[in-house]
Amino acid sequence: MTTGPGTLERQSPTAGSVELRTLRERSRRVLRSVLMIVTVSLVMVAVVVINRDEASIRSCAQRMEAARQVFQTLQDQGLPPPPTLPLPTEGVDADEHRRLVRELQSHVYYDAIFDHRPGTSHDVGVCCCREPHARLIGPDGRHVLVFDTQTGKYAVLWLRDTEFARRAGELGLRIPGED
Repeated sequence: MTTGPGTLERQSPTAGSVELRTLRERSRRVLRSVLMIVTVSLVMVAVVVINRDEASIRSCAQRMEAARQVFQTLQDQGLPPPPTLPLPTEGVDADEHRRLVRELQSHVYYDAIFDHRPGTSHDVGVCCCREPHARLIGPDGRHVLVFDTQTGKYAVLWLRDTEFARRAGELGLRIPGED
């Protein structure tokens, strides 16, 4: 058989099946690689979102705990609660303090006229997150600062959104725009 510019070279059936098998194997490797990249990317995105959610919740819990400490100190000294939600001021310059106040006011609903008299019959909500913290894994929820009228103690609670909806009325928390 001569091979030249105008002739076709015929392959043996074995060579054709080897080429076909090689092509299929390459296609499978490419598909496996693409699936692996997509899977790893999705897992990384999920981990980042979960970490972001948890960091946001931790940050909010720290702010609420700082407020709880101020409220408890005032209560222990027999002083009334402050007219605005307290912020820690140690090591914070004036510009940073103003930024924190704006951030806190946009994030937290504070009921400045809550009933802080010990001995009444139920717990009272002092403040809570305006919006629930959304979570990729686990239920959404809010931090709520509660005053226990029986003991005169403040506590920060994490309430799932469904529980918050059920208890908001009994705690006296009426967030403007949310009904």
